[in-house]
Amino acid sequence: MRDALGADAVHVWRVIPDALPLPEAVLARTLSADERAQATRLRRPQDRQAWIATRGLLRVLLGHHLGRDPAALQFASNAFGKPALITAQNPGDVRFNVSHTEGLALLAVTRGREVGVDVERVREGWPVTDVASFIFSPRELMEWNALPPEARAEAFWTMWVRREARAKAGGTGLSLPGSAEEVPPSGSWALTDLDVGPAHRAALAVIGPGCPILLRTWGE
Repeated sequence: MRDALGADAVHVWRVIPDALPLPEAVLARTLSADERAQATRLRRPQDRQAWIATRGLLRVLLGHHLGRDPAALQFASNAFGKPALITAQNPGDVRFNVSHTEGLALLAVTRGREVGVDVERVREGWPVTDVASFIFSPRELMEWNALPPEARAEAFWTMWVRREARAKAGGTGLSLPGSAEEVPPSGSWALTDLDVGPAHRAALAVIGPGCPILLRTWGE
């Protein structure tokens, strides 16, 4: 976390829940009462661990950039559920987004413009044709169906994370119906595929022009 954070770059942190850089109990103490309650409602231990790791490390990261106690940070969500720091605690206009899937989480942070990140674990044997028809826009579905059949399963995961990263940057996420056009509109965002290992696919979107992305693993 030693690099300065500005609007001219996005910092993306890989978090591996099974190799936490801080004890889980320490991270849990940074959470709000609502966040701790949400963690207890998760039935599987690995899901609780991933939730605590992601939310706790996000608080540590934001607290570092804001010079605040991570446990004192407060968040508000928009109509689609995208969280943001409350204005009174965020004079530096820090923006962030989080995504997690089996075995991996990503934390993206920048200043002055919206950011969206998505990561998915590649699952063999998934009904990608059915899911694609539900989540892709008509244009995306046309592009996907134009691919050779043997290439569609691999392309599905890349197209899915790209779509979700764009939608999250626009503040909506998958609350939009699959038939909706991409958000934010074409030309207003910059999209980058992230190399996070062969078992996962990930993408990052920012509103406005492209910028350098600093991708690293927490604890390394």
